Amino acid sequence: MNENGKVRILMGTYFSLNCISLSYVVFYLGMFGFQDHTIGTIVSISAVIGFVLQGMLGRIIDTHPKWYWRNLLIVLGIFVLIVCGLILICQLINIGSLMLGGLYAVFIIITLGMGPLVNTSSFYYTAHGRPVNFGVARGIGSVVFAAVSYIIGVFSAQMGVIFIPIFGVVVSLLFILSTIILPDLGSAYASGDMQSSSKTSLVSRDFIQRNKYFILMALGICMVLILHNIVNSFLIRMVENVGGTSDALGIALAIAAICEIPVLFLYESFVKRFNISSQFLIFLACMFFVIRGILYLFATSVIIIYAVQILQSVTFALLIASKTHYADEGVGEEDKATGQSIMSMTEASGMVLGSAVGGWALSLGGINLMYIVGIGFAVVGSLLVLAMYLSNRNSPSPVES
Repeated sequence: MNENGKVRILMGTYFSLNCISLSYVVFYLGMFGFQDHTIGTIVSISAVIGFVLQGMLGRIIDTHPKWYWRNLLIVLGIFVLIVCGLILICQLINIGSLMLGGLYAVFIIITLGMGPLVNTSSFYYTAHGRPVNFGVARGIGSVVFAAVSYIIGVFSAQMGVIFIPIFGVVVSLLFILSTIILPDLGSAYASGDMQSSSKTSLVSRDFIQRNKYFILMALGICMVLILHNIVNSFLIRMVENVGGTSDALGIALAIAAICEIPVLFLYESFVKRFNISSQFLIFLACMFFVIRGILYLFATSVIIIYAVQILQSVTFALLIASKTHYADEGVGEEDKATGQSIMSMTEASGMVLGSAVGGWALSLGGINLMYIVGIGFAVVGSLLVLAMYLSNRNSPSPVES
């Protein structure tokens, strides 16, 4: 098996861990008496620490070449295995919900910290002359996420929440093995260019002055992603509100993940063929987010929730693809690394704020208040994106000016 196949296995195991740690956290901790606002706070704090960990791991890679991404992933995989094992033991001996909550928070932190290192695998082998198709590998991740979502939902309904840590132990072992089989080609980077591009730049005053439209566009995207993360974190409550259970949650998550795949695979060829602006596609995705939120608000059955999940293709998947390209097109050559960092921060910020805001809104006013708050953020964010698109569409790009 070549590097393409091995990286796809790595992506599949990583997104399995991602599904267990983030998509089922409300369902799992809720079964042990945690209130929704408490779970939202746990996820938000864990996300902040997880994104700080990402920066620390990047610094370790830059300053200690022997600790490059593959070695770190093996160590992190071992830690995840230990944490999942401890969660399982704590549940079996009924040690208490406080310990379970703390361990689950550590599970989320480590999983988030892994993300950039997993993505690095594609570029590492490509830089060493062994091309890996990142888009296809990421799409495989979505396929496996869909399958895992369904499996956890079905078996949790039959066996109870004990299945989640058991499955976590199994997937952790597979993740470690999938990392070990990846070939070690020596140095972390093939060239000085790649090494310098991996370092995250700070947002300077000069950058802000050169890229005011870009910064405001990123702010609008962040506000829209608050709605996305409210839905992603509290989907179990949305399903329960219309009479569904954990198996319905698994199906809903699987539908969304499957619907991402065509957009992730076909985005570049579609844009090239029809010559569509990435800014326009960002606005289009934001508007579909608003529509999606309104449809959730009026959903009266699990079937309607399933149907609305199909819009994942023209909301999250379209937004992720288009904002990544906009980060490359919307700033000058000297700002591209910083631009990509800022666009990555929109997802991080959306996760932190969405988990916290959604949990408190749900606890204070129920599911409808949660929907309304999320839709409100999405509307304001969409209007800001529209204003930036209309203001900037006739201006020369930073590269051309």
